[in-house]
Amino acid sequence: MSENKFDYWWLSGIFVEPAPRPTGFVSSDADEFDVIVVGTGMSGFASAIHAHDHGRSVLVLEAADEVGGTTYKSGAGMWVPNNHKMRALGIHDDRDACLDFMAKVSYPGDYDPQAPRLGMSEWQWDLMNEYYDNASDAIEALRDAGALNVTFFRSFTDEYPAMVSYNSHLDNSIQGYYRHLMPQRPDGVEAVGWEMIRQLGEAVKARGIDVRTGHRVQGVIQSPAGEVVGVRATTADGEQALYARQGVVFGTGGFPHNLDIIERHWRGPLYSSCAVPTAQGDFVTIGEEIGAELGNMKSGWFYEDLLEKAAPHRVCMEGGINVPPGDAMIYVDATGKRILNEKSIYQERAQHFFEPGENGDYPNRALFMIYDTQLTTDTRPWLFLDTFIAPKQWIIEGATLEELAANIQERLNGLTSVIGEMHLAADFAEQLAATVERFNGFARSGTDEDFHRGETVHEHDWNGPAREGNDKNRTMYPFTQSGPYFCTITCGMVLDTNGGPKTNGRAQVLRADGSVIPGLYGAGNCIANVSGEGYLSGGSTLGPAATFAYLAAKNVAQEPVRDLASVRGAATA
Repeated sequence: MSENKFDYWWLSGIFVEPAPRPTGFVSSDADEFDVIVVGTGMSGFASAIHAHDHGRSVLVLEAADEVGGTTYKSGAGMWVPNNHKMRALGIHDDRDACLDFMAKVSYPGDYDPQAPRLGMSEWQWDLMNEYYDNASDAIEALRDAGALNVTFFRSFTDEYPAMVSYNSHLDNSIQGYYRHLMPQRPDGVEAVGWEMIRQLGEAVKARGIDVRTGHRVQGVIQSPAGEVVGVRATTADGEQALYARQGVVFGTGGFPHNLDIIERHWRGPLYSSCAVPTAQGDFVTIGEEIGAELGNMKSGWFYEDLLEKAAPHRVCMEGGINVPPGDAMIYVDATGKRILNEKSIYQERAQHFFEPGENGDYPNRALFMIYDTQLTTDTRPWLFLDTFIAPKQWIIEGATLEELAANIQERLNGLTSVIGEMHLAADFAEQLAATVERFNGFARSGTDEDFHRGETVHEHDWNGPAREGNDKNRTMYPFTQSGPYFCTITCGMVLDTNGGPKTNGRAQVLRADGSVIPGLYGAGNCIANVSGEGYLSGGSTLGPAATFAYLAAKNVAQEPVRDLASVRGAATA
């Protein structure tokens, strides 16, 4: 543990001025390449680097005016089973045990330890096996290419060997800690998304790979045999046809900002996402047009934010709520009762917002974080206190719980344009008082009999050290007996969605009959993700992104080199 309990590693690793998004890439007028890559986050840049290093000419297209995508904004963790760093420590990540864990987390409803493939479908099992077998190779290939330096993602408190597994209640093995990697700056300090993109971008520039921003790919070009041999990109100057002799790799974002796709496919009202605005689901639309099978369309990387901060923008402007801060703090629904473990991982916690009610509505579309002055006056420099941004205009206050309840309803009355009509139960204030009193009893005893708050090492590490005088359960402390009391209204959101066209273990896009669409590959949040309904742990987005980008590049480089003369002639005829 750090000598000074307030001298945490992330103060120099996270709270630093971000590097600007890279610029200065090569850009030509050529319209034919071996491989076209769509997207410039981890999936896109990694695919481009690997394809180039397989000896292929590569064009990279980006819809936005700058590169980096959502990766640039991310914490940049990567979940990499059996990685080279853990092996160097002499730690073996048993394949069968890891696959069992992946199946249990990704598809809990299908998981059966006695069944063939643990109850997984052939498609699910194929992806999981390829992930385990190739994740470390993918990161090592980037390292060997001079494209990305990595280190272990450390425990937030430094009380544990490395980052604690988000699912430590299922797997608290030493392997569970060391599967987490993150970027490392040249000076050896841990870093986040902007450093990842800086390093990948430098590798792309060093290779002279053609990168064009302001090119939104909204269609693919197919040969008469159905092979994907190019794309149609919308630019400020109109549509362009660009051709790929061996294939196209999509490494773009999901569909959180496409309300039509959300309405047709997703599970409920989605007020915001941390994904960049260009995450419009273009690959979903393309997939539907050419007969790709879609998967995982109701899921995502679930997250949480303040309703009044998130909803007006639809794009998460700053960090959301990784974990609700403080110990004298609870969440209640519109009845005034707790419905969850407030310190559970964001993937689990945020799904409560999207649970449908009996009448087809979503009664938990807003939840209420209740706290007192012990949180508002807490000056400990703890990561998830510092990043919890709640300006005064989003804080509701009441001298008593009764007054707080009345003020919450008044605030809800002003939010009907955002969430529709929402009414607290008639006895909300009384139920809230009873809930606070029950919670206080749990805090005094150290045991949450309702939701088991504070029983996992994950919760301990993310909550930070206990306040002075709390020797029971560091995640809980009794509320003060008198006000004022406070509330912030929270909502569910996603970091990004993680559904789209299905791919096989070679990253090839599949039709509904299981056949591949020749020349078309996918990686990242635009495809049906290997982790299904779950969140394997920190780095569940970028670990698969890096792995399937590696597989896509390796396999597209083995595609036959197609003669495009007839296709180009048909396009201009």
